Amino acid sequence: LGNKNGQKRDVQVAFNTHDVNARHEVEQMVNKSDSPDDIDILIDELDRYIDGSSRLIECDIRLIKKDGSQIYVRIKAKALDTLNDSDEIIGTATDISDHHNFVVQSAIAEAIMLSSINGILICDATGNILDVNESFTKITGYSKEEVIGKKPQILHSGKHDNVFYAKMWSDIKHFGSWSGKIYNKNRSGEIYQEHLVITAIKDEHEIIQRYVALFYKIME
Repeated sequence: LGNKNGQKRDVQVAFNTHDVNARHEVEQMVNKSDSPDDIDILIDELDRYIDGSSRLIECDIRLIKKDGSQIYVRIKAKALDTLNDSDEIIGTATDISDHHNFVVQSAIAEAIMLSSINGILICDATGNILDVNESFTKITGYSKEEVIGKKPQILHSGKHDNVFYAKMWSDIKHFGSWSGKIYNKNRSGEIYQEHLVITAIKDEHEIIQRYVALFYKIME
C-alpha cells in the first residue's frame, strides 16, 4: 500500500486456515483498495501501533471485492505475540457495509429534514406522529413537542368527508402513495390549502413500517 506521502507498505494477511485460495483473495482485496484516504487511515493505525501510542489496530476502511464491488470493513488487530515483540499481526476484518449504509442513509434523511422548505411529517405504521421538521412547524404552527405521539387528524379542516380520506388511504395501501391538494387547519384555526404527498415506507417483506408526508402551502 502507498499513502499520500509516497510511503510504501506491504499488507500480509494471516489466516488460521489451510485455504490458500481464500488467503490470496483477501490479500488481493486489501491491496486493490483504490482509495488514498482509506489507505492513509490503515497506515496511520499501523504507525500508531508500531510506535506504541496505540495498543490495538482498529479502523474502518473500504475494500474492493473480487467481483469489483466495494464493501466497508472494520479491522481490529494486534501483535500475534506481544511478549516477544513479534512482527506478525493477527486480527479480524468484519463486513460493516449494512451498518455503514444505514448511517449514511440516516445522515441523508436528517439533512433533508433540516434543509427542506417543505413540511415533513413521519408516522409509524399505526399513524402516530414520530417526527416533524422545522418547516412543518412554520406552516402549521405546531411545535414538534406538541404533535409527537398524536395523529395527523389534528390538522383536519373539516372540509373533507370520510369518503375523501377513505380513498386517500386506499390509494396509499394499494399503490404506495397518494398526492393531491387538501385543506388543513393550523394551530391558530386558520384553514389553508396545501399540496400533499404521502408515501408508505415498506420493509423487505412489503409490510408498511412508516408513512412520510411532504407538503407545502399553496399561496392564493
